[in-house]
Amino acid sequence: EDRNGGVPSPQNGWPGNLKPRAGLVFSQKRSRRALFGRGPTIEGGDMSSSSRIQSHVQSEVSSRTLALSSAPTPDEAKPVRQKTWAIKAVDPNSMTRVFYDLFMVLVCAIELTVTPYTVAWDVPMQGLIKVWVGLSLIFWLFDIGVNFLTGFYIDGELELDLGEIAKAYLKSYFFLDVFICM
Repeated sequence: EDRNGGVPSPQNGWPGNLKPRAGLVFSQKRSRRALFGRGPTIEGGDMSSSSRIQSHVQSEVSSRTLALSSAPTPDEAKPVRQKTWAIKAVDPNSMTRVFYDLFMVLVCAIELTVTPYTVAWDVPMQGLIKVWVGLSLIFWLFDIGVNFLTGFYIDGELELDLGEIAKAYLKSYFFLDVFICM
């Protein structure tokens, strides 16, 4: 965690001349509006587009200034109850997860080549094929564990709580994944 308690700093994209307001809370969860760009629309047919944009920007700035001015100070803020786990959940859009998914595609491609070959020509399970079958089984069992640690989106909000991830995975593909590994 960075020195500013999660608040962006000049090193990670925050302009150096701006200081965060006391009591302003940054969250890992993104609002539905921010994710999908569903802000208020600019309306008004008789204004030029630049006037409409300028008017829209001014109204957005004033509404956000009002929202920031009503934020609680650190003394007024209620403590947020957070679950802490020894293991952290993985963002499904992180580069780690993207590389893992690409590796999974490679494993699937090899599976889709080796399995029909061994079944169609009745190839004995020995040598590299035996090693591949063992490694493949270990990989897919590992994948079940990875799915318990991968966050998901619910109503446009990123959920990274391991308990909620486990509930969602158990309700969705867990039993199918276990059946496939058998």
